[in-house]
This record gives sequence, structure tokens and C-alpha cells, in this order.
Amino acid sequence: MWTSGILIRPCMMGGAEVTFDFETTLSVNSESSIAPWDWETLSSFQGFFDAGSTTLHRSNIKLSLKRKDKESLITTVVFELYGSKAILTYSGDQVLSFEVECVLSKNKDAYAVSFIQNKGAIIPRSMKGVKEVTVKNLGKRIVAVDVMQFEPLNKMVKFLAQYHHKAKLERKIRGQLKTIPFSHGAELLENLKKAFHSDKYFLKKLDENATVIQEVCFNYILAQNIQTFWVAADELFKEFFGGVRYLGPLRASAERFYRYQDLQIAEIDHTGANLPMVINSLDTKKKRELSDWMSANFGFKLELVTTGLHYALQIKEEHDDKFHNVSDMGFGYSQILPVIVSIWLELVEKGKGAKKKKSRTIVIEQPELHLHPALQYKFGLAIAKVASLAESQNFNFVIETHSKHLIDALGKSVRDSILDEDDINITLFEKERNGVTEVSFSGFDEEGYLIDWPAGFLSA
Repeated sequence: MWTSGILIRPCMMGGAEVTFDFETTLSVNSESSIAPWDWETLSSFQGFFDAGSTTLHRSNIKLSLKRKDKESLITTVVFELYGSKAILTYSGDQVLSFEVECVLSKNKDAYAVSFIQNKGAIIPRSMKGVKEVTVKNLGKRIVAVDVMQFEPLNKMVKFLAQYHHKAKLERKIRGQLKTIPFSHGAELLENLKKAFHSDKYFLKKLDENATVIQEVCFNYILAQNIQTFWVAADELFKEFFGGVRYLGPLRASAERFYRYQDLQIAEIDHTGANLPMVINSLDTKKKRELSDWMSANFGFKLELVTTGLHYALQIKEEHDDKFHNVSDMGFGYSQILPVIVSIWLELVEKGKGAKKKKSRTIVIEQPELHLHPALQYKFGLAIAKVASLAESQNFNFVIETHSKHLIDALGKSVRDSILDEDDINITLFEKERNGVTEVSFSGFDEEGYLIDWPAGFLSA
């Protein structure tokens, strides 16, 4: 669906500008055009982006934040699509600038938008301008204006007028442009030819100036449709980040007995403290399915034993004849159990019967904490096996680790063809003497050997 990267770099204010890059594939209604519409009505219609005919657009989105003062930030959103990019800079709900430019030719246009409407959104979904009007009996008033509904089209009409015969009226050009759907490149040129098929003077000029006309016109088309793409991007981001589950580095230690507590049971919390309650909420069949899945993937079984008002978590390892209380099995099991059950809940249980597999990402900090090296290695193998089962379900792991054993296990999984080398990305963070953290990237080749790995990294 999409991948993200993080780049931290110095800014002019002496603080730090943090930039997030996202390569995305957006699903957008294919009937988008350069004609003005009431886009807010469309975007608020439930299921708008899933209904009717949709097209997929590969795009890059960059979010940058830097400190404006002690109480506010400046945010820049750069949306790049088919060689043009829309650049919005704002602070709070106040727009500082909005421009659309062609990357190659540097043709650029600014738009008179003043504020954004961003309630509950990651990406701003709407921009407005302001205009002073005279209202009868009330005098002059400042009103909000949907600048992006008409200004890009007006600019496009003015631009194309110079390639038409001087007798051609702008209102006629505007009327013909409204028939053009969202398009780019050669397709856009063909749509311009169709829209002005009877205008021989313009068609000649279009052939003579095809490149510049195509580039500039697409800038206007992107500007006209930018809020539609932003709504699609915001929906995509919400779906992805809404599926993120986080487990912290130091999880709750095991207790010999647990007393029922009124804690949420929909998912494991970041400390794993509600693990017994989550397992207790499962019916007998699901508990058995969980235990069998753990045995197949991690090599031990789990059961919850009720004793009066209390219950206990018990584990049986491979080649063992009986279950033992988790508090007698070493601290490592109490640390890894919340991780394993979280994986099962997200990958297996919540995925059952779903028509559309939602994006799910489990973020785990130091899963190796307090684990024996052999179990660290086994956990890495199990993670690879689980990931291979989840290939068709849009399931991701983000693991922060210092464990060489876990990384070695992933390499073996590539070598054994459980995972493809392209399924694993390794990002290395190393602090330099000047306090700046250097970020580099590594991975595996098709034989499971590390590539671009810095000498001595993770070594004593």
C-alpha cells in the first residue's frame, strides 16, 4: 500500500525540522475533472471513494514540521504527482502559502487561500480564501470563499487564451475546458484536442507548444483536484495508523495468580498488563485455537486455569509432559506472551471473515528483552513465519531491536525462502560524537546475507 521514511535535518531556526516521506497509492474517484464542484458535499458522502469507478495514482507525500515559536509549529505538506507538486505551508489553521509547480520547468502558480479546515484530519482536507463583500443593510462583511473551485480554472483559461485566436472569447474556452476529465501527459493533450476539436488555430499552436501547454495545464488540473487527493490521502493515513498496535520495551511481569479486573479486552495494551483478561474473554474454542497456533509457530502451548475468583496462566513447552505456571518459567515468557497474543489477535482472530483486509501494523520495542539468546533466535524465526502467512493481508511488523540473534534468524528465513529479501528493510541508527544521529540502511541479499552492514555494529 505505502511505505514511509523519516529524515531529520537541521533547520534555519536552530531547532530541528522533522520530515516524513510517504510513497502512496491513492484510490480516487475517476470522474474527477477540472470543472468546479461542491467538493465538500462529495467528500462528506459516506463511501464516496469506494463507490463507482476509481483510479489508482502513485504519489509522494512529504510532511515537514518545524518550530515557529514556543507554542506553535509550521507544517508543510508537499504532494507530488505526475511531475507536479502542490506545496501547502500553514501554522494552526492559517495558510502561509499554497503553490503548485512543475518539477522540471519550474512553472509555478500561487493561490489566494487563507485558512484550512483540518478537524480530525492528518492531511488538511479543505482550504478557503476570504473576500470582502457588501451585504444589503449590513455593510461590508468578510466571507469564506472556495477559491480552489474557480481560481485554477480561471488561470487555465487565461493561459490557453494566448494560444487561441484573439477573437476567441474566454467564456467559450472555459465552457470547453469543463468537459476535460482529470488526466496528465499524452492523455491530457488528447483531451485538449477533443475539447477544441473544431478550433484549427488552437490545434496548430497546441502541436507547436505541446510540452509547455501540457505541463502548465496539469498544474492547474492538479490544483483544481488537490483537495480530492488530500481527502483520499487522509483516509489512507487514518486507515493505516488506525491499525497500528504498539508494545513497549518493558512489559508487565508475570504473576502467579490474577484476579479479575475491569480492563479493556479488545486488544493487548502497550504494557501487556491486561493479557490475562484478554485471554479470559475468549471462548473455549478460541482459547484452543490460540494455544495450537502458539505451539505451531513458537513451540509452546498456553492455557488459562480458573481457581475460584482467580486464574493463572500456564505454559507447556515442547517435549514437556505438563503445564507450568508462567511465573515459574522465567521472566522472558512474561515479556514475549503479550507480543505473541497481540500478533494472533490482529493476524488471525480479527482477520476472520473480513471482506476487506485492513492494514495492520504491530510496533514492538525490544521483543528480545530478558529472552535467552536461543529464544531470541526462535522468536525471529517465528516472526518471519507469521509474516509469510500474512502476505495477502497487508500486515506489517516494525521492530526496534538490539538483538543480533533476531536479525540472524531473519536472514535464515530469507535463505530458507520463508521470506523474500525485499520483504525486510533494516534501518540503522548510530549517534555520532557531535550528537547527530546518522541513519543508514541495510538488508539481505537473496542468500540471506546482510548487505551494507557497518563493521562492528551490534558487536561488543
